[in-house]
Amino acid sequence: MNDINRKGLRMRWFVKTMALLGVLVGSTVRADTLVSGTIATNTTWTVAGSPYVLTGHVVVVGAAAPVLTIEPGVTVKASGAFYLHMGSGGQPGRLVAVGTAENPILFTTNQPTVTAGFWRGLYLTSAASPASQIANATVEGAGATASDAGIVVTAGTPTLDRVTLQTNQYAGLRINGGAPVMTNSSITGTTGGDGLGIDVYGTASPSISDTTITGNAGAAMTMRAGVNVQTLANVTASGNGLNFIMLIYTAFAGPSSASGVAVEGCRTETHFGRSFLVGTVPLSQRDWAAGLRVAVAWDQVAHCLVFDSVAEYERRLSQAPVAWDARHEN
Repeated sequence: MNDINRKGLRMRWFVKTMALLGVLVGSTVRADTLVSGTIATNTTWTVAGSPYVLTGHVVVVGAAAPVLTIEPGVTVKASGAFYLHMGSGGQPGRLVAVGTAENPILFTTNQPTVTAGFWRGLYLTSAASPASQIANATVEGAGATASDAGIVVTAGTPTLDRVTLQTNQYAGLRINGGAPVMTNSSITGTTGGDGLGIDVYGTASPSISDTTITGNAGAAMTMRAGVNVQTLANVTASGNGLNFIMLIYTAFAGPSSASGVAVEGCRTETHFGRSFLVGTVPLSQRDWAAGLRVAVAWDQVAHCLVFDSVAEYERRLSQAPVAWDARHEN
């Protein structure tokens, strides 16, 4: 082989070797960033530091109203039954986790395969303004205890936009106070316990719109006593164990301001061995439930009045309570 051919071979080998080295250098593997404890000052979790692994509870709280900012594309993993908690004991703390369609944020488990109930989830408990923001993000694998959910809101006015809550236990979203706003989101695959899509109770005043609730083991949504829903629009439920809003000890304006709910076109249905009265709230109710399909468990009904028509019901509402005819009382 002449010198020219040898040089050519050497050159080709050199080029291929450099190409291989380029691939190896460009495939740098990031180390986990381990996090736990209290965050009392403004902090940013960056793509360069991702994934962030919770090795204990993380609480963002302090008199200076610290903000935890999570950059688009960041992954947060929980390595056990821990939570990421905004605010505590009346002191503020804020989360700004705003991803993009191309680079969403993921809150998940530190497991090869995600399982529901592995960690406790996100807690938004600060009433301070401005409120927490979550957008273009997924929360999965949460719900380690019966009071947990993918996201739990107890105060403030946090906004949840284009959020996916999936494969969580007990509830995808639990609202026990505050006035959160959820838009353009989806809740799916909740299992364990009641397996709820959304659970609303306490003094909550939520606004939920353009959201799908699908494939959850239990009811699409529950509403409990004291709830004051601001908006419920374009919310669709399908493939859930119960495709309706289940009312639990909910007080509606009724005869003589008594606790109750008016339901038309009602019928009984049996789900999970339990009987429900299912029907539609008349549009004349003029509240958040007007026109919605709801259900009340028969074992929670203490008193029932049956009317021949909605018109008769409306007429009776205008009368004094003593004028109510007990002929249709059941």
